[in-house]
Amino acid sequence: TNYCTESVAEYAITQILLYAKQFHLTYKDIANGEKPKVRKTINLLNKTMGIVGLGNIGTRVAEIASAMGMKVVGYNRNPKQIKNVKMVDFETLFKESDFISLHLKTVPTKTEGIITKELLKLCKPNCFIENQADYKLINKSDLIWALEIKIIAGYGATLNEGSQGLENFENVILSPANAWNSDESMENLK
Repeated sequence: TNYCTESVAEYAITQILLYAKQFHLTYKDIANGEKPKVRKTINLLNKTMGIVGLGNIGTRVAEIASAMGMKVVGYNRNPKQIKNVKMVDFETLFKESDFISLHLKTVPTKTEGIITKELLKLCKPNCFIENQADYKLINKSDLIWALEIKIIAGYGATLNEGSQGLENFENVILSPANAWNSDESMENLK
C-alpha cells in the first residue's frame, strides 16, 4: 500500500537536513541548558544521495533529492529505470554516497544484517546514513564500531529496540516511530 509514501519520504529527507544543518546538536544544546553553538553545516547541492531500495518510498526520496540538486545513485535488487537515478551495485553506492537513505525490506536470511563492517568501511568519512526501513538491516555492533571511530559521520533512525545503545552518540538522530503519521496518510487509508 502507498498510503504513507510521501510522509515517510519527507521524513527521511528531514532527518538528513537536520543532520546537514546540525539542528540536532542545537536541540541538544538547548536541552542541556546551554546557549546553542555556531557550527559549520553541509550543503546538499551536488552531494550524492545513495538510496537502497527503490520501491515507492525510495523512489520518492530520489525525486526529492534530485529536485534539491543532489546526484542520486540507487541500488535495487531488480534494477529500475528512474529519472535522474544512476543504478549502481551495493558496494559502489556505499563508496560514492555522501548520504545514504535505507528503504529496503528486511527479509530473514537475505537482507537481515546485510550492512556490515566491511560495507561501512567503504563509506566516505562524511557519510550520514538514514534508516527509515528496519534496524535489522544493519549489524548493530558494526554500526556502533563505525560511529565510535568515525568511519561514518552519523546515523538517523527510528527510536525502537534496535536503537538501544545509540542514544548518547552526538552524531546520531533518533526520532519516534511516526514517519508515516500525517493527516494525508490517514486520509489515504480510507
